[in-house]
Amino acid sequence: MSFHPDKGQILTISKKRNPISHNYTLHGHTLEHVTSAKYLDCTLNNHLDWGQHKQNICNKANRTISFLRRNLNISSTSTKETAYKALVRPTVDHASTVWDPHEKGDIHRLDMVQRQAARYVKNKYHNRSSVTDMLADLQWKPLQERRKEARLIMLYKVINNKIALDNSQLIPLNSTSTRNTHDLSYQIPYCRTQYRQQSFPLTIKDWNSLYQDAMSAGTVESFRTHLTHTFNCTLVRF
Repeated sequence: MSFHPDKGQILTISKKRNPISHNYTLHGHTLEHVTSAKYLDCTLNNHLDWGQHKQNICNKANRTISFLRRNLNISSTSTKETAYKALVRPTVDHASTVWDPHEKGDIHRLDMVQRQAARYVKNKYHNRSSVTDMLADLQWKPLQERRKEARLIMLYKVINNKIALDNSQLIPLNSTSTRNTHDLSYQIPYCRTQYRQQSFPLTIKDWNSLYQDAMSAGTVESFRTHLTHTFNCTLVRF
């Protein structure tokens, strides 16, 4: 395998004020230092805070919605809904197990993508039209719920060795089972930074709040069904 030197970049990820910087060469070409770069369609920056990535996917998703409004200006709700699910929603769902935001501003910015899409699909742009009613009529899950479901499914796969990720750091919660804990609960790891605390380890807290029947599901699909039932019950409860 050969690599094109012009396509190589150096990204240093560090919290230090003066991180170590070193020049690297490839085929006699000095690689460029950058503060952000794309990897597997995710934008990584030198602070690993995902802010730029979330902004990029919102911009990309909104551009796609605008493209659909210009080029798929039809009356068929089902066709426009299919276009949204095929071309827009995968953009805001991709790798969300890694970058799922916890700040209200980011959550709202992502929600606005789906709300704009709902107006497009239902062809209702008047400012008095209720987007909440549109979303309910379309039966679209909130994007935050979809991200939470994706994180929990990822953790289920890790625990049950369905993907090649090390689960040795998942430590069972050694305590007497209570109403809120059970034999399949895990310790929430200590996190030195807020970035890590609010990232994937937060999924363990969500996992521990599930019913034991969901955790012991035999397949990914049955686990997904339990999640859907749990989320629906939560919506009814509130």
